Amino acid sequence: MLKSAQGSTQDAPIEKARKKIPIIKMNSLSRNQQQLLMLLILELL
Repeated sequence: MLKSAQGSTQDAPIEKARKKIPIIKMNSLSRNQQQLLMLLILELL
C-alpha cells in the first residue's frame, strides 16, 4: 500500500486535472495548449 501510494503522489494532481477536462476538448487542443492548460490547472490546485 505504501509503495503504491508514494508512486502515485506525483500523478494524482494530473489525473484529477484530466478528469476535470472533457476528453473531447483535450483532443481538439494542440499539445502545447494541453501542456499550458495542465500547468494552469496544477497552479490552481
